[in-house]
Amino acid sequence: MSAYFSMCGPRYTDKQMKLILLNKMSKGRGADFSKGWLSKLADNSVPDEQKTKELIVYDFEKVFLPTDKTSRAQAALADLRMEGPPFQGDFHRFHSSFELEAGKSGVEDKNILKDLLRQAVSTDLAFKMTSLENEPKTYKDWLTKASQFYDVTQRLKKLHSGSHTYVPSGGYRSSSTSHRDPNAMDVDTLQLSPT
Repeated sequence: MSAYFSMCGPRYTDKQMKLILLNKMSKGRGADFSKGWLSKLADNSVPDEQKTKELIVYDFEKVFLPTDKTSRAQAALADLRMEGPPFQGDFHRFHSSFELEAGKSGVEDKNILKDLLRQAVSTDLAFKMTSLENEPKTYKDWLTKASQFYDVTQRLKKLHSGSHTYVPSGGYRSSSTSHRDPNAMDVDTLQLSPT
């Protein structure tokens, strides 16, 4: 909220900024908060020093921001997402942060953690997991299976990116020529023809 006020500062008057911000809060608890402050701003019997931006910000933080470490960690855990920054879809980096936030949050119910994890992983991974004939039942099984799916997907992406070529005589080899002797004969592509 403070960022909003500082961002809009030069363009609007103090009163305009307060009204614009409060009118943007139109649903749920935000609407109730907004109505209370709008009526306070309109009330001429309330002194102007009780209608400052700073007091609106203070009340907003008091009402909407968690105050203790556990609540903040629970909020952080609920907001954690595998896609986008800072994880960029990397399940293993995401999983480490998820476990850290889960420990801080004090949430011990593994079913709740499993549901939070399901909401936080990439849409593609969540779809694969929920499409299984026997979806894992426990949090630990869900983590294990999600990790396996992620690893397989990453290997398949590498194969499809053209960084490896299938060689009939035994497996995959890099298509990069930087690891080859330029004077060597490529026997894998050699074809015998009748003379």
